[in-house]
Amino acid sequence: METSLTDPAETVLGFDTGFFQRLYDRDTQATAAWDDVRAERAVGAISCLTLFELERLGLRGGVLPRDVADGLVRSLPVTCRVVWLGPDDGADRLHRAARLAHGNRLAMADSIILTSLLDAGATTVYTTDSDFERYDGPVHVVQL
Repeated sequence: METSLTDPAETVLGFDTGFFQRLYDRDTQATAAWDDVRAERAVGAISCLTLFELERLGLRGGVLPRDVADGLVRSLPVTCRVVWLGPDDGADRLHRAARLAHGNRLAMADSIILTSLLDAGATTVYTTDSDFERYDGPVHVVQL
């Protein structure tokens, strides 16, 4: 069973964890995409795993300062559509992610994140992971 979380008329931009690192660094493409979300020209979508990864990055320090990571973890569920691994559709999402990982040689977390973004209706995915470029499907991958 495929899960659709979006209206087909919406423009949905999917954001992998690395997107927020580039946004913090003021990358031009990341800033332009985020401006579209803030101006409500597009809907932002993330996986719940992105929240986990941001939290972990903040605890490690270095790439993202802890206060920045904490602020993102608190604000992203308000700003973006978060795709959770819940009891209603989590098993199906993981089933599809396993097949996506196998067929495209994606890492486990990347396949769950990408499946979540596809379920959210993302037509464009912003990432720093070159793995995403191996996905041969109906989404435009922007490598930041």
